[in-house]
Amino acid sequence: MSSLSVRVISRIEETIKKNFQKSKTRELSLLILSFLENSFIKSKVRKTSFLFVMFYPGRFWSKIDKLNKRFNLEFFLDPFILFPLVYIGFVGISTYRPSFLATFSILIGLISFMFGVKIARKSEFGVTALENYSSRLAISLLVIGVFALVLDIERAGAVPLFEPFAKKGLSVSYTMLASLIVPGGILAISVIGVKLRNGEIGLREARVYALLTLLTTTMLISLVGFRTQIIVSILGCSMAMYFSRILGWIEIVSFFMVSLFGISFFGYLRAVEEGAGIGILEVLGRRVGLTLSIYDTLVNLYWPFGVNRGSVALATFSSYFSFIPGPSLGPRTIVARMFGVYDISMTSTLFGTVMLDFGIIGIMVFALILGLIIGAAYKATLQTHSAIAISILSLLFAYVLVGIETGLVDFNVFMFFFIGALIILKSRIPRHY
Repeated sequence: MSSLSVRVISRIEETIKKNFQKSKTRELSLLILSFLENSFIKSKVRKTSFLFVMFYPGRFWSKIDKLNKRFNLEFFLDPFILFPLVYIGFVGISTYRPSFLATFSILIGLISFMFGVKIARKSEFGVTALENYSSRLAISLLVIGVFALVLDIERAGAVPLFEPFAKKGLSVSYTMLASLIVPGGILAISVIGVKLRNGEIGLREARVYALLTLLTTTMLISLVGFRTQIIVSILGCSMAMYFSRILGWIEIVSFFMVSLFGISFFGYLRAVEEGAGIGILEVLGRRVGLTLSIYDTLVNLYWPFGVNRGSVALATFSSYFSFIPGPSLGPRTIVARMFGVYDISMTSTLFGTVMLDFGIIGIMVFALILGLIIGAAYKATLQTHSAIAISILSLLFAYVLVGIETGLVDFNVFMFFFIGALIILKSRIPRHY
């Protein structure tokens, strides 16, 4: 017997599938996807990328490969282990020490997440849905994302990465569409990994193409100036390279360190602009401390059952779609208003807004669902090694890790998780009792 939530998601997925298969949109979509794929194959960009293979540092990388094989620490990259370690490390680097109650609630969340991962590992997966369209989807996501990015920057009148004031002129819709660059880049890397496994390209070519994709994806999404998307791009692309066996654990750990440095560096630049004289690492500790202190306050005020009864979660949708009844402010802005702050939004960790809505019980359920989704994507990746499964796991897990500080409260992020969960569920082999 399957749970009610699984049956509801399955019914939604079947309805969407039947309607899409009968529609003319499907035929038009396939035609556009084929055109984009063929255009890329014949483009000068692809041909030019072959030149970079000539500069591949083979002798240097062979030494790293030997270290990866000699000291096998890949088990640390299992979501069952990595997520708790990163969360504990997040708390550990903070300049603020949370109360016993806040610490206890975090531990409850970690245990629930791990339990969800454990349950999801019992699932079996066959051919991943949409796998035959993976390369076309990657190109389409990148084209749509870049087109939206150009329109967004043009509307802002300047590049927000270099002129932070230009963020106020960005379009929410264009910015969300521009975020498709990240899953597009991650999926492109996953497709490269499949070609490597099938023997269509060598390891040298796969590494060069994948790294070029990571750099291009990160550079493009960085133009809108949002730190979260930059870090997700680095983490997601690097994890896609790891799960595709393009890179080993040493390189992935290095990318994690680069991501942490990136967070600190952006905070350091902002602090320097404001006239503060603090070090780069201290910036990271203080920022984490502020986020934890906000969460600590919410826990001690509103445990065990919360206070807003879902209105903060609803704000993820109502703040974006005006026709949906609910708060017009975003979840992070609602948190800031509760602390009397009106000019900026405030982060409250992965569990902050859930605590505000439903208390510790809400944290348990939320973390369990996250664990089920990430655990299922991880199992699908190990069993199928498909580009779609790898890209879903890499994208969603990157958002979860970054969300430890920022939370998962944006509409586009919700859609990534919802669509990813539908695809993984569709790829699951049902059990017969």
